[in-house]
This record gives sequence, C-alpha cells and structure tokens, in this order.
Amino acid sequence: MKRLSNIGFEIPSNDENYIELDSVSSLSETDIALFSPDLRTASYSTTPEGYEGKKLYDKESSAAIIDHTKHWKNEISHFV
Repeated sequence: MKRLSNIGFEIPSNDENYIELDSVSSLSETDIALFSPDLRTASYSTTPEGYEGKKLYDKESSAAIIDHTKHWKNEISHFV
C-alpha cells in the first residue's frame, strides 16, 4: 500500500500521516505527498500590532519560518 502524507493540512481519513508544517519531519517513507504552505495552520506567533494591516511574526517565529522553509524545500527536492 502506498503511503500518502499530507503536510500543512489535515485530511480526515488520513490523520495518521498528517505532518505539521512547522515540523522537521522526513518524507523518506512517503510515496505521495500533498503539501500546503499555508502558515495559518502552523503554530507561529504574531505580534499584536501587525505591520501595514498584515500579520507580523515575532523574532522566534520568523527564524523558525526560515528554518522550516529551508527544511521543506530540501525535503521536497529530495522527494521529487
């Protein structure tokens, strides 16, 4: 049976293979990957004031977003 992993969003019938966007999980055991880069599903913290009407992430979350983005770019490149 093929393993389907959903990254960044949940599929009700596939809860066991759900991977959070803000994780550093591997796709090495995955046969089919569905990826959603929607940051609203991650646990990044924003500042209350925002910036020009948009979300402004705090320093720790900004650094984590950069790290996670690099990780997923690398994972997806190796997966493909």
